[in-house]
Amino acid sequence: MEKDLLQMENESLKLEVAKHTSASQKRTKSEGHDSGDFNQWGVASADGEGHLVGLLGILTTPMAFAEEQQSREQRLQQYFRKKLSELALEKELLESKTEHYVTECEGLRARLELAEDERAAAARALVLKHDTIGRLVSHRVAPAALHRLRTCQPCVW
Repeated sequence: MEKDLLQMENESLKLEVAKHTSASQKRTKSEGHDSGDFNQWGVASADGEGHLVGLLGILTTPMAFAEEQQSREQRLQQYFRKKLSELALEKELLESKTEHYVTECEGLRARLELAEDERAAAARALVLKHDTIGRLVSHRVAPAALHRLRTCQPCVW
């Protein structure tokens, strides 16, 4: 992927240089000076021979544009490699956080299910205890009421 990006950038730079080269050659052939291309006047272009062509004419420079282009390509490669490595690290960090989050959610779900089961068991135990208490109360009250009926004494509470 990185190599493809660099190749695409390299191709676009080559096309850009070729465009400026052909534009500067056309301008230098017609009358030997800048033709006044008003779409890009003020923008200098360079041909492959080290000539800088702009609004004021042709300027031959001692600089080697191939070296500048190569250094620019190297800077671009370094920049995009750095960006790709940063993005890869960020992706790994996000994947790690996602895995941790999913694991934590699964643990919480299991704890919630366990708590719901415990709550249901406690509710069943509470119902059983209420039933037991009700039976005990009814057994205690029933013999006392029968005893009062047998003795025919009025109840005083």
